[in-house]
Amino acid sequence: MFSVHDRHAGRHAALVLGHPGHELRLSGWIEKAKPVVHVLTCGSRHGASCARTQATKRIVEDLGGTVGQMFGEILDRDFYQLVIDGKVGPFHTWADALRDAWLAAPPAFVVTDAWQFYSVTHDLVHLMTRVAAAEAGMRLGQKLPCLDFAVVPPAIARQVRLGRVELQIRLSQADLERKIALAHAYPEITGELAEFAKAAGSEALATETLHDPPPPGRLAPAPGTIPDYERHGASRVAAGIYSIVLRWAHVQPIYASLLKRFNAASRLAA
Repeated sequence: MFSVHDRHAGRHAALVLGHPGHELRLSGWIEKAKPVVHVLTCGSRHGASCARTQATKRIVEDLGGTVGQMFGEILDRDFYQLVIDGKVGPFHTWADALRDAWLAAPPAFVVTDAWQFYSVTHDLVHLMTRVAAAEAGMRLGQKLPCLDFAVVPPAIARQVRLGRVELQIRLSQADLERKIALAHAYPEITGELAEFAKAAGSEALATETLHDPPPPGRLAPAPGTIPDYERHGASRVAAGIYSIVLRWAHVQPIYASLLKRFNAASRLAA
């Protein structure tokens, strides 16, 4: 089991998120562990504003965390276009950036979004983080543990089971109230916590859990399985919001390329 606090003097944890607002899921842990936080996208949804990124920056710093080198690198719509176009290179570049950051200042362990078949961004950030941690650990000569957390409640994301619980924090009433107050203080991302509470119940906000993720080689959907993000995308296309459905067929080449890199690092480490 992992400690909330660093097991090695002078080393904090690292947290890698797909979207601004995910930090609210782990506000209690962030306040205790004070990680270096990386966020890939601006969380701009349908527009070009990065207001959500700025809100997350203020929340992270208010909780005592540190903003990492990678923070709001790309608009969501541009990220999705890279996936649709099969552009593998940028995903390796982002994995390189994380790896190099951890080689320069090794964290005690890394936490990232769980792979849940709910969001392509969450899933690919999860895999990029796993690759970066594997390569950093290999070069450092010691394993860099990687944990994940449910961005979306399991009641909604039922297709992938979360791994073994490695760390669980039960917030005090004061901590819970602080979490809710933080969410309400930033209208740009208030909905992140509200959606989670609506799906899992308000009591779920008081528990923050980190899991041991499944092996990357087992993340691909079983034959005949349709990821939740495909169903969601189809409904958005039908509503005239999206022009194309983002499917596993778009994600698979990027997954395969990153998995090959993860496996290579694992073999060298062994």
